[in-house]
Formats: sequence, C-alpha cells, structure tokens
Amino acid sequence: MAIRTVLLAFIVSGLIWQVTLSGLVSAQPIMLPTLNEDQVTWTGLAYRAKNLWVDVSTEVHLTSSSEAEMKTEMIEGRQGSPIQIPASGAYQLFNHTIIDSIFQSPVKIVNQTWFDSKTATVFGRNRVRRGDDDFKKVYRFAHEGVFRHRREPKDKNEARQEPEKWTDVRDTFYSYDLDRLGCPNVSERLALIYIVSAIDRVESDMPYVFCVFGKRQLFQVQLKSAGVQAVETDYAIDQQGSKHHRQEEISAQVIEMDARPLESDLEETENFSFLGMHKNIVFYIDPASNLPVQISGEIRTAGQAILKLHSAQLK
Repeated sequence: MAIRTVLLAFIVSGLIWQVTLSGLVSAQPIMLPTLNEDQVTWTGLAYRAKNLWVDVSTEVHLTSSSEAEMKTEMIEGRQGSPIQIPASGAYQLFNHTIIDSIFQSPVKIVNQTWFDSKTATVFGRNRVRRGDDDFKKVYRFAHEGVFRHRREPKDKNEARQEPEKWTDVRDTFYSYDLDRLGCPNVSERLALIYIVSAIDRVESDMPYVFCVFGKRQLFQVQLKSAGVQAVETDYAIDQQGSKHHRQEEISAQVIEMDARPLESDLEETENFSFLGMHKNIVFYIDPASNLPVQISGEIRTAGQAILKLHSAQLK
C-alpha cells in the first residue's frame, strides 16, 4: 500500500515552502537575485578559528578565468547537457582549509569553483581531501544534474600517493529537474561567501533565496538579516601593495543562513556544510567595507566555531 506523504505548507516571506515529513523541501519558483560584483571589495580572505577542541584555518581567493583556462581545468561533462562556458570566462574561487581536531589527524581540503559573477551559476568544481576519508572529486554541472568523477585510495599505502594514482574510481550523475524544484539556476556552497558580499542589504522579511548544490543533492538556501551585532575585528589589509592593520569594534550586519534539502533520488538526505560547519551558520558583514569579518557555525566533531577574519586582500 502506498504511503501518502503529508505536506505542510508554510508561507515564508512570500515564498511557499512545502515540507515533507522526511524534511525535504519542494519550493515554489524562486526569483533569481541580481548580484553586484562591484560590491565585492576583496580578492582574498583568510580566517582562523581556535578553541580547546579544534584549530581551523581557511583561505579563499577570487580570480578571473578565461574560457580556455576553464576548459583546460574543468572535467568534460559525460552526462547531461553541460552549462555552457561563457566566451568571456567566469570567476574562480580557490579555497584551502585545514581542520586540526584534538582527537583526529589534521584534514586538508582544497576546493575550486567556477561560477558566473552576476548570477552565481556554477559551471564546475574540484575538491580534494587529505588526512581522513581521502578523495578527489571533480564535478561538471549540467542542465539536468551534476556529473561527478570520484577517485579514492584503495588502502592506506595508496593514500600516501598523489590522488592521480588512486585506483578506486567511480562516476556518478546526480540528476534533478530544476523546473519542478522551482530553481532558476544552481550555485555552489563555496560561492556563498561571494554571494553575501555581492547582494544588496538583506532584510529580515525579504530573504535572498538560492538553489545550492552540496555534495550530492540540491538545497534551498535562505540568507536573511538578523539585525546588527557588535563584533571585535583584528585583521591585516593588503590593498594593491599598501598594507595596514585594522583593530576595532564594529556594528556588523548579521546574516543567518538556513539550508533545507530539496527532493532528490538519494536514499538518505545529505547534511549541508560550509567551510566545515554544518549548523547555525551566520555571516557578520562590515557595512563600511562589505567584508565578511566573521563566520560562525557548528563543526560536527568540535562544536561551535567562530572564524575570525585574519587578513584581507582588497581590490
């Protein structure tokens, strides 16, 4: 006998969220926000969080990539119709994160993401993790879903070698129907740090909503204002060779992030994560510079973490 799914409808800031008992979301069509790349004042950000249980450092660098460079560095799509690379190229985000937990070996994660500067539409992504649960995963985004080529070491001896020599290889295609899910486009988790820098002022009753691909499925991500909060800042600034230091208390705009999984073919719903944080993720934006000076959230193995801006490279 078929089990009838009970849908609960909630009206949130003019959007209807349909939440199944499994926690999956099916949303009405999303209006695609326009991003203002001129508001993004940085080309590089470095953060650090440290407590008794974990020491996290992460760097993010924003550069431009030409069409030729993107075709060379991204994998070819082997399923679906790949999102076309613009002749003018796109932005690239490069991220290097080290998570050193007290009860585990240090984990190093490298991410690369190519995306459109005005819509945050993602074209491709590369991810490498070393230290625990090692893998190399490359993705090519298509209109019908995401193609992933995964490579892992078959044993501990192979894990000591470079990822190109790992022999546990598998290709997977994660399909979705964007029209049915109400998604005008698909972005990616790392691009969220660009998005919070490129959106206009966020209001609590008018959140920004994006469809974001995680590891294996789509999420509907809301960014909404939670007022202002006093934040202590202490970071170095490098602006075209001119270096100085900023140390002061500011009234930061607080932007809360809420991620809800959209319907998918997965047997088990994925847990959303951003820079190693899985829950209660909050951005703190300096209204004067539009810099994300602080990011907080929960790390599964270490609890609450606060990433403080350590240095910034400005345009």
